[in-house]
Amino acid sequence: MGTLDFILVQSDNEFEEFIKLYKKWQESSMKGSDVEKFKQDIFQDNAIITILLAQHNKISIWFTILIDSYSTTLLSKTYYLEEFFIDVDYRRQWYWKKIFCYLQEFSKKNNRARIEWSTHENNTAARNFYQGFGVEEDWIFYKMNFK
Repeated sequence: MGTLDFILVQSDNEFEEFIKLYKKWQESSMKGSDVEKFKQDIFQDNAIITILLAQHNKISIWFTILIDSYSTTLLSKTYYLEEFFIDVDYRRQWYWKKIFCYLQEFSKKNNRARIEWSTHENNTAARNFYQGFGVEEDWIFYKMNFK
């Protein structure tokens, strides 16, 4: 099985690894100007975006994008999990569990009281997996797009 190495994206090389996996997930090429804009957003002072990677045998297999948030109920910082992708070739149960446990540890280490995310109601495999971690399904999320 091997081990997973977790990386907080902080350098150009790590960012390039992330972009390769991101493009695989999106199945399209991000334009050069989009990549540069995204890179500026995550590397700016006071950035609110955190990107994490996992590598198995030096191959990037997972990324997540976390957005800083705040809970007025908990009076504490939180994360919103914007994106969560694991390469289809590595979607074995033990990877999911290890990655999800790391995500919890990372959040606690960074003084976050909670992680929130949404998934499509038809994504029963993901919902069943999340429920195995004791998560709560208690809100309905809406979005209004302007682009």
